[in-house]
Amino acid sequence: MEFEKIIKTLQTNSRFFNTFSDAEMMQILKHCTSKSYKEGQVVFQERSLGEQMYIVLTGAVRIKKQGKIIDLVRKGECFGEMGAVSGDERSATAEASSDVLLLEIAEKKVESLPDELQVKLYKNIMLILSDRLRKRIEEKSH
Repeated sequence: MEFEKIIKTLQTNSRFFNTFSDAEMMQILKHCTSKSYKEGQVVFQERSLGEQMYIVLTGAVRIKKQGKIIDLVRKGECFGEMGAVSGDERSATAEASSDVLLLEIAEKKVESLPDELQVKLYKNIMLILSDRLRKRIEEKSH
């Protein structure tokens, strides 16, 4: 997939990236690696170590905790950000629920981005985590 198409896809379909300019997106994409997985392939295992986060370009990824599906991550959404930020063990398994194309960005590569772009990325990660926590709290209260 070419950069311009990836940028438009992410800015249109991703709440995480819709506030980034084309120039900022280009800087980020230069630090990413594309990865493809076939349906059923594991992206990462629960309890494994990982410093990468992923953005779904095509397809979807199941997030499983102890074998139970707890989320489905679709086009434009990200996952793996907790491990990327904390460096802790993965709290769940990520598995391709269809053929998927992902962008992978490692924490070490984020650290090489300009400071203002790092701040924007980390702020958006906080917003994503906050939204997920809010949804879990709402689910538990019903």
